Amino acid sequence: LESQVKFLGMISENEVYKFLGEANFSIISSINEGFGVATVESMASKTLVIATDIDINFEITNDKDILFEIGNYKELASLVILYLEDTSLYDSKVNKLHDRSRLYDSVIVGKNHARFYAEIFKWI
Repeated sequence: LESQVKFLGMISENEVYKFLGEANFSIISSINEGFGVATVESMASKTLVIATDIDINFEITNDKDILFEIGNYKELASLVILYLEDTSLYDSKVNKLHDRSRLYDSVIVGKNHARFYAEIFKWI
C-alpha cells in the first residue's frame, strides 16, 4: 500500500491544493456528510470526484454518473477504470465539475445569503 498511497498527516491549505491539482481522482467515501468541502475543493482543483451516493454529494456535483453505492468497492473500481480508460469522458467530467464548483465561490454564496435575508426582512 505504501508504494501506491502517501499518508501525509497534517499539511497546509496550500499543500492541499497542490496535491489535489496533481491527483487524478478524489475519492469521497463518506457515509454521511454535513457539507462536502473536500468535494468542492477537489472540483475547483480540476480533480475528478468519485463519491458515495449520498444526498449532499449529488447536491454538490449534480452528477449521478460519478456516484457509487456505499460499501460497493467493485462499483468504485469500475468508475475509476472507466475514467482512466476514457480520457475524453474524464476531461468532460472534470470540466463540468470545475464549472459547477463556481456555484460555491464565497462571493457568490455571500450574495445569495444577502438576497435570502433581504427577502426574510421584507416580512418583518
